[in-house]
Amino acid sequence: MADIIYSANMNLPIPVVGVSTGPNYALSVDACFQTIDGHDHSEGFGVQITPAGLNINSDLSLNDNNLIDVKSVRFEAQSSLPAVNPDLLCFYAIGNDIYFNDGAGNAIRITQSGAVTGATGTITGLPSGTASASYSAGSGKFVFQSASNIGADLDAASVIIREKVSSGKGVTLSAPTALAADYTLVLPSALPAAEYFTTINAAGAIGNPIPLALGIATANIANGAVTKVKQAALGQQLSSSNSGTYSNSTASYTDVTNCTVTITTTGRPVFIALVDGAAGSPSRSSVFVTVDGRWKILRDATAVAEGALASAGGRYDIPCSSIFHIDVVGAGTYVYKIQAERVTSGTIGVSYAKLIAYEL
Repeated sequence: MADIIYSANMNLPIPVVGVSTGPNYALSVDACFQTIDGHDHSEGFGVQITPAGLNINSDLSLNDNNLIDVKSVRFEAQSSLPAVNPDLLCFYAIGNDIYFNDGAGNAIRITQSGAVTGATGTITGLPSGTASASYSAGSGKFVFQSASNIGADLDAASVIIREKVSSGKGVTLSAPTALAADYTLVLPSALPAAEYFTTINAAGAIGNPIPLALGIATANIANGAVTKVKQAALGQQLSSSNSGTYSNSTASYTDVTNCTVTITTTGRPVFIALVDGAAGSPSRSSVFVTVDGRWKILRDATAVAEGALASAGGRYDIPCSSIFHIDVVGAGTYVYKIQAERVTSGTIGVSYAKLIAYEL
């Protein structure tokens, strides 16, 4: 029986207990210690170490050698950017995305929203942490972020908002020129349930405090805020020619010459009157009778005012402006005229007057 056997992994000369004697035993043991002292777990120099035999608890250096035959590298996702020093020239993951710290300490984002950043349609080289600007083909929009999943402010001049169609027309949003200071506009927190008037306060907050259905109440208008010059012009009509020397000596109504007007109203009362039309000779403008007579104002075919004049003898004149009426009507278009007749005898006449009608 051999007094020495050799191990399978390192070919160690192992003396057989009870068989190997004398100096051969000691020589074999010495040879074993020498081989063990120089083993490195390479082939023939010990069993190769498995992952279960490793406990790496500090940075592992490859002594400037390449890591080869690696199937993949799996990162442990970090919650925030790692310290720049000593993590220069390092790859790492934050959340679902990959980053690289360059030699100057810039954190460069490599992936975002399931795509590679820095590809066509993206802005790269941003110097601030995880800030990014990318284009999403799925949603068709650019995404600007100041940090991971945090929107970024944009500082630009005019912005053109276009229809999302080929060669769509655009609406340009611009700041006014010569601004005294920066200011902020804050949009409403939600859309209103119905149509509302929009207001803005001194802080720039846009709100919807007044429902459109309620209109603008008196309480919302300051006293004296709406002046006449700010109101729409009311209807006003003046007959184009004066009556000349109209007279009627019959006992039936006839139209006073040229004293007819047409007016379109908004629903406010209408003032109708005879006015001086003598063109520089007011004393010639009058309504007169020689015995007695009657007059009436008509709206379309309806008499809305009537009156009588009588003379004790001879001719009796009154100013033409003595004949007037206020007609309360709704909105519409109306024809106003004045007619006259004598009563028993004599004549009733109108000299050089015009008919005017206007809303109050």
